[in-house]
Amino acid sequence: MSHWLTDELHVSLSPTQVAIVQVRRSLSVRGIKREVVLRESVECHSDPLGIIWAGALQALDNLLSLYVVDQPNVILVLSNNFVRYALVPWSDLISSDDQQLTYARHCFHVTYGAISANWQIRLSRSTVGAPQIASAIDDKLFLECNEVVKRNGLRLVSLQPYLMSAFNRFKLQLQNLNAWFALVEPGCICLTQLEQGKWVRLRTARLVNGWEEISRFLLRETLMGNGEIRDEEQVLYLYAPHLGHTQTIKGWQIIGLPDPLPFIFTEEKNSSLVMALSGTING
Repeated sequence: MSHWLTDELHVSLSPTQVAIVQVRRSLSVRGIKREVVLRESVECHSDPLGIIWAGALQALDNLLSLYVVDQPNVILVLSNNFVRYALVPWSDLISSDDQQLTYARHCFHVTYGAISANWQIRLSRSTVGAPQIASAIDDKLFLECNEVVKRNGLRLVSLQPYLMSAFNRFKLQLQNLNAWFALVEPGCICLTQLEQGKWVRLRTARLVNGWEEISRFLLRETLMGNGEIRDEEQVLYLYAPHLGHTQTIKGWQIIGLPDPLPFIFTEEKNSSLVMALSGTING
C-alpha cells in the first residue's frame, strides 16, 4: 500500500532554456518512490542589451501557469550563467554565521567590485580548516524567482546554484580525492580543484565550442600554476551529460560522471531537464 506525499516540481532556469519536471512521490514499505508525471522544456531568448534572465523568467511564468497542478514544492536550479562564485579562505578568527557572511561578501567585493553589494550570497558547508565556496546571485533575480513561483500559487522551497546541486550529487564519490571536478552546461564551464576532497581552486568561464574549447581551457589551467605543463596526468571528473561520450584531452585523465538519477529513464540529452533534476531537498 502506498501513501501519496507532496509532489516535487524541479525547475531549471538558464539563458536559453527553461525546464520543469514534476515528480510524484509516494511512501511504500520500500521507502519513497518517485515517478516523473510531467516534463517540459522550452527555449527562451535573452536580450544582450537587457536583463539576462528576463526571457527565462517570462518562459517560466508561462510554463507554470499552463502545466502545474496540485501545488507541489518547487526546487529551482539556476544556471551558472546567472551565478557568481568565490572561494572563501578559512580563518580561525571567524566563528559566527554573520561573520562568515561578511567575510564572503568582502571576497566578492575584492573580485567583482561595488556591484556585488546587491547580491544574495550563500556559503557552502565545509570541514574545519577548509575553504568554503560562496555563491551569489543578483538580489533582483532572487526576488523575481520568488514572485513568479508565488504568483502561480506554488511554494519555492529551495533555490540552488547548479554547481552546488551537481557537486552534492557526487560528493561521496569525490570525497578524500586529489582531483578536479568540472561541470559543463551550454555556455559555461565551472572547474574546481580538490585536495583530499576539499575545495582549493575554482574557475569559471564562458564556453561556446564544446570539447574544443574545453581542451583549451584545461590547458590554460594547467599553465596557471607555475607556467609549466606537469608531467603527470591530471585526474578530472567531468559532468557534461549533454555532450555525450567523453573525449580524450592530452595531459588529463577524464572520468565521465553518469546521470545520478536512475528513477528517470530517458535517452535524450536535454541539458535543461538534467539541470532541473539535479536539485534536491531533504525528505
